[in-house]
Amino acid sequence: STPPWWRKPQSFWIEDCPKVVQVTGAESSVQGERMGIYMLTPMRPGLQQGGRPIYVSRDGHFLYYWKDMQSWRIGMNPRDATAGITSDATDAPCPGDAVDWRIFAGSSWVKGLPIKAVAAYQLEDPMPSPRALKGGGSSKLEGRAFRVAAAPARA
Repeated sequence: STPPWWRKPQSFWIEDCPKVVQVTGAESSVQGERMGIYMLTPMRPGLQQGGRPIYVSRDGHFLYYWKDMQSWRIGMNPRDATAGITSDATDAPCPGDAVDWRIFAGSSWVKGLPIKAVAAYQLEDPMPSPRALKGGGSSKLEGRAFRVAAAPARA
């Protein structure tokens, strides 16, 4: 058996995942503000992201993986498990592979909404600067245009 430190690092997932993701399905819920376009950030994934990418929305919400829960989450801080939206624990490599999303509504998690995360492509380059993501400027991605793309086939 190969020792774990000899295996390829999990950061390969960043290259396999889309750079732009659109999250839909809960627009009229208490978590509706978290729906929308999420862009890949230049932030380095921490241990809890398991090598997976971190995305940010125009409004400063983050879409990120949380290893201990084996789920993709949408919250205000990718270094914290606290979130308003989470996927089922499936260990999905990219957000588009996650299933059974649910929202936090007051005091409990609510299932049954048609939430999905799909690849989108950008018509402009709205990548926020690392300075903006660290609080040195706006993290909002104003005035950008996007189209939803068909998810690429996985080998």
